[in-house]
Amino acid sequence: MTSRRTLLAAAALLPAAAVRAQAAPLRLGVPFPPGGPTDLIARILAQLLPDELGARPVIVENRAGAGGSIGAEHVVRAAADGDTLLVGTVSTQVLNKALYSRLSYDPVADFAPVALLAEVPLLGLIPPPFPAADARAFIDAVRARPGQYSYASPGNGTIGHLSGALFCMMAGLDMAHVPYRGSAPAITDLIAGRVHLSFDALSSTIGQVRTGTLRTIGIATARRVAQLPDVPTLEEGALPGFQTYTWNAVLAPRATPAGVVLRLNAAINKVLASAPMAARAEELGLLLPPGGMTPEAFSAYIAREAQKWLPVVASTGVKLD
Repeated sequence: MTSRRTLLAAAALLPAAAVRAQAAPLRLGVPFPPGGPTDLIARILAQLLPDELGARPVIVENRAGAGGSIGAEHVVRAAADGDTLLVGTVSTQVLNKALYSRLSYDPVADFAPVALLAEVPLLGLIPPPFPAADARAFIDAVRARPGQYSYASPGNGTIGHLSGALFCMMAGLDMAHVPYRGSAPAITDLIAGRVHLSFDALSSTIGQVRTGTLRTIGIATARRVAQLPDVPTLEEGALPGFQTYTWNAVLAPRATPAGVVLRLNAAINKVLASAPMAARAEELGLLLPPGGMTPEAFSAYIAREAQKWLPVVASTGVKLD
C-alpha cells in the first residue's frame, strides 16, 4: 500500500501547471443574458485573464433578471474570497438604487470595486428623413414644435431612456419618451420614422450609420472616436457638458481582502493594456481606461456617476417595482 509520505512526495513532483489546473475557477457573474454587450465583454476578459492568473480557468455565469439585480445579489452572497466576481454596469451599481424601492443589495456598501473594464459610447440617432443636418438643427427643429416629437429607448430606466431624458433637460426640449422591450424594436421604429431620436451603443449601430440606414447627430463622448472620426461629439455640436455612455466593470463582495482585490486589479489592468484587448476594443468601439484604474479611482468614478444619474432618474419619476 502506498504510504502517505510517498503520496506527498509524488505531489511535490507534479508539474506546476498540473497543480494550477486543480485550482477552483474564477467565476465572472454576468447579470444579463448571454449574447448582450456585458456578456461579450465578460467573455473577452475570461479568454485573456487566465494568462495573468497563472493559467487559472475563468468561467462566465449568466444570471439575468430585474435589471441585473438578480445576478448582482448572487455575487453579494458569495464567499468573499475573490473566486466569484460581478461584471457590473451603470445599472447594477448606480441606477438600480433609484429604480427599485426594495433592492436586495446595496450597490455601494455590498461591493468592493475592483476595476473599470470599458466605457461603451452612445450615439444620438435619428431617422434618415429627419430635416436636420446636425445636433443644433435637430434641437432647433424640436424646440419649434414642442410635444410633437418623441425619443425611443430599450425600456424604462435603461441608460437609453435616461440619456434621452438628460438630453431633453439640457437642451430644453419637450419630447415624449417611448419605451420598448429592447433595442431592436426601438431601432426598427426609429428607422421607420415613428420615433425621432434614440441613444444606443456605437458598437451595435455603427453599421447602420455607415450604410445610411440611420443618421447620427453626434457621439456622446468627451472626444471623437476612431471608428467614426468625422462624427462630432454632442458637446462640440450643441450641448457643452453632455456625455453619456454605459460601462462595464469588475466588483467583488465587500469583505474580499484588500490584497486579493489589488491582485485582481493588477491582473485585469494588464489585460486591458494588452494588444489582443486593444484589438477587440477597436473592433467593438469600446473605450478602455488609459493605464487602467485603481480600486480607489474606480470607487470615485462610481460616486461621480451616482451624482450625475440619480437626479435624472428622480426627474423621470420611474420606478420598476
